[in-house]
Amino acid sequence: MPVKITYFVHGTTTDNEKDLATGWNPGELSEIGKNQAEMLGKQVADKKFDVVFCSDLQRAVDSAFLGFGAKYVVIMDERLREANYGDLNGKSVKSFKKTPAQYAQYIHKPFPNGESLLDVQHRMASFLLWLHQRYNGKNIAIVAHQAPQLALDVLIKHKSWHDAITHDWRWKHAWKPGWEYTFDGKLHTEHHPHHTHHIHHAQPIQHIVHTTHGHHTKHHTITKVPAPIVHHHHKQHSSKVHPLKKSKTPILKQTSVKKKTIKPQMLKQKSVKKKIIQKKKTKVSKKTKSLVVKTKTPSKKSPAKKKKQ
Repeated sequence: MPVKITYFVHGTTTDNEKDLATGWNPGELSEIGKNQAEMLGKQVADKKFDVVFCSDLQRAVDSAFLGFGAKYVVIMDERLREANYGDLNGKSVKSFKKTPAQYAQYIHKPFPNGESLLDVQHRMASFLLWLHQRYNGKNIAIVAHQAPQLALDVLIKHKSWHDAITHDWRWKHAWKPGWEYTFDGKLHTEHHPHHTHHIHHAQPIQHIVHTTHGHHTKHHTITKVPAPIVHHHHKQHSSKVHPLKKSKTPILKQTSVKKKTIKPQMLKQKSVKKKIIQKKKTKVSKKTKSLVVKTKTPSKKSPAKKKKQ
């Protein structure tokens, strides 16, 4: 069965009001944007969703919670992020995406030290296939950005990137409360002749966040789905991922999840220690000419102790 998707965009940000392109910066909703997000939830109150997904960038998270947090489970997913503009994150819109022709230059070519629009397409393709496997036949809401929506036009509505950009509603300011998509599991993709990718999926992580708006504070337990590790191979261009900047006045505070990592050097040291222990045992057995007792190879979790002679 197909997945029914209703796509919403985040509310107006302080960057939008200054005509700046936020990109992978968190972004902050302006007062107008906060009111828009709250009103959106009321405008679509008659629609029923099984779950709401949003980008993990602050402006999208705040919009999702203000509009839908009181009624639905909200899941953040990194694959729904805006395009990474690299060195152009936070720069003037006029400098690189004031017209469709300017923006279309980055379909195949990455933004300086950032992504190309095809990179966004690849992660959105991964998200859609994942969505179809886990939410088959469900009604899904998404709160995100411009580039991911254009990627849906390419992947689901079979548009070319040039068509999707040219007919983007943003050029005419033709906003509406939601755009409908139906995904049957089949993707239409546009490829770069010198671009290949491999996707490795990540596991969901739970977070506890609290929303403060006015004098009210609400606690939510949400799930964040990290983006899959995508290995890109460009023959002519290379992309560099920039870390997110912290929002100055975030509505949501997110607890960090620390992961214990094992470095390759640590593993080498452990294997060397095992060899030394085994050599010592064989030397002792030759000197004493006693019966050698066979021991099990120590596991990584609990290394075996030396036997007293």
